[in-house]
Amino acid sequence: MKKQTIGFLTIATLISSIFFSCNDGKVKQYGNMEFDSIKIDNTASLINDSTSPNCNLRIDFVYPVKCDNQVLMDSVNRALIVTCFGKAYDGLDATAAVDSFRNTYVKEYRTDLQALYREDLQNSNGEESVGGWYSYYQSIEARPLSENSRYLVYAVNESEYRGGAHGTYSTNFINFNAENGSILHLNDVFKPNYKNAVSELLLEKLMKDTDSATLEELEDKAYLQDTEMYPSENFRLGKDSIYFFYNVYEIAPYSTGATEIALSYDVLQGLLKEQPVNTNKK
Repeated sequence: MKKQTIGFLTIATLISSIFFSCNDGKVKQYGNMEFDSIKIDNTASLINDSTSPNCNLRIDFVYPVKCDNQVLMDSVNRALIVTCFGKAYDGLDATAAVDSFRNTYVKEYRTDLQALYREDLQNSNGEESVGGWYSYYQSIEARPLSENSRYLVYAVNESEYRGGAHGTYSTNFINFNAENGSILHLNDVFKPNYKNAVSELLLEKLMKDTDSATLEELEDKAYLQDTEMYPSENFRLGKDSIYFFYNVYEIAPYSTGATEIALSYDVLQGLLKEQPVNTNKK
């Protein structure tokens, strides 16, 4: 494990990457919050045979271990545990949650597939290999971002394969108020009755980003075929903009991939409750 520190009131150095790296040997200093990390790369065979399919679980979990604001630290840790591992792990500390999740993942993998796999082996009579869909994987990565000096923003990236044509992947953001540890939702950021206005701005920006002159042209590019534009609760407060993130299938099919739409704070003036960045200059 490697410890690093970040905080919220000042940015001491420019950071080239949006993600907070635990392996670059550099300390990211904004204040006094100290982070630790848990990393695992665990592979377990489906049956007691090294040639059998296996499941692979990778976790890269960066979490706060020290902060003057205990309420903030407790709020961050609890939200991260639930987001990454599920409500069943609420109340556990990071180490216990990771260990329990790993053990449960392997146990459920074997419980769900061992009988089916043995049956397939028996039916194949050794004449052909059994399908590769028996090999599962899951990856969970939780990292703080470093763009906004007033809030702690976390990104949780997950990918998973449990048989079928392809795996799944998602990115989810959590925005914490650095003063009281509360999790921010769109209603906390925007004034009442913001949805229609923000939806129009998002649609306009998406059309610009995709070089679409009309809504029909946008739909031809596979966007918004089954839904109308809406402000996603999956957002992050950046330095200059709010980034609305849409995972696969939310506004476009799997083949299109995830979509991120940035609206600058200047564009959103009049809709925001307050400026989401610290504009005071020393």
